[in-house]
Amino acid sequence: PISDNPKLGYWKEKVSELTGNAVPESEESKADAAYNLGLESYRNGNLADAKKFWDEALEHDPRHLQAKRNLNRLLNEHPELK
Repeated sequence: PISDNPKLGYWKEKVSELTGNAVPESEESKADAAYNLGLESYRNGNLADAKKFWDEALEHDPRHLQAKRNLNRLLNEHPELK
């Protein structure tokens, strides 16, 4: 399962740390964090989670090119996720 992946735990912890800081996190870094969670989800075969995280990355930064590319590729390969 996705929760067993140590890299995913690392990123969730990083997102949590950044969210708790007094200095507001930039939308770009939030987008990057969500993008990375999407990558880990995809690598683990959790395609619905990958889509969710890449959608989230694009909400934070609509110009996030890597998230756009990966999301488009995922939806082309798996139209049932649309």
